[in-house]
Amino acid sequence: MKRRIAAMTCLLLAACEGQRVDTVDQALAYCNARPAGKLSETDAKDLFCKGRDGETPAELGDLRKSAEMGYAPAQVYLGYSYHHGEGVTADGREALKWYLKAAEQGSAEGQNQYGYVLFYGDGVPEAPAKAVPWFRKAAAQNYTHSQTLLAEAYYEGKGVAKDYNEAFRLYSLAADNTHSFAIFMTGMLYIRGHGVAKDEAKGARLVQRAAEMNIVDAQVELGRLYEKGIGVKADDNAALIWYEVAGMNGRDTADEVAAISARLSPEEVRQAQADAEINLTQAERNAG
Repeated sequence: MKRRIAAMTCLLLAACEGQRVDTVDQALAYCNARPAGKLSETDAKDLFCKGRDGETPAELGDLRKSAEMGYAPAQVYLGYSYHHGEGVTADGREALKWYLKAAEQGSAEGQNQYGYVLFYGDGVPEAPAKAVPWFRKAAAQNYTHSQTLLAEAYYEGKGVAKDYNEAFRLYSLAADNTHSFAIFMTGMLYIRGHGVAKDEAKGARLVQRAAEMNIVDAQVELGRLYEKGIGVKADDNAALIWYEVAGMNGRDTADEVAAISARLSPEEVRQAQADAEINLTQAERNAG
């Protein structure tokens, strides 16, 4: 449960009025090191450990107590529960309330999640201009999810004036910290020449790297690059493999697969399908 939150990584401690605020990763590390039989009923960290799964009324009760005591990771988790309707009825406004409490303490996770809900209007009215300052706060803490979202805002001109140069800077910054979607988008900006000198070969290498990290958009794009010979030598076999991988990941690539399969022999198609299964397995491992 809450794997997306648990997987978040904040490289710097959030700060609020000179005090350090635990990140979600730090809270989970504390829980993993704390014997279950020694968890207190009155300590906010211990209550978070007891309630973090949020799968039963008792666990949700402990999580809420921890959040009400001001523990930022619990506030993020409780916000996530309301955001996605896990253990409670989905409620965008209630999610925002708890994300904001964490965000105001300096929690990068809280700042990112609060901004995310506003940016996309996820359960609440869309308000990208209100989201951007929160992305900026978290991005300043080297929080790669927010660097990527802030880059998207600049690239699309959503909540801020469109600025390809700033979008490229932010995508590259997150890509340097191995954010897989940012790697994909950095590659796309090289291919398009947006915010950086056009370099299709370099862009294709980055798209392939992201595809191998199981970014489905990158897998589709890599198929297109091989099909059209953009940044790579045209190769129908390689194109079919990556279109097949994207299809196995749930993307509708039936038309692309059919078009290329018609140009290949039945044996080549069978081999591409077998290679796609291998590539998907490896990509899933790379994604962790």
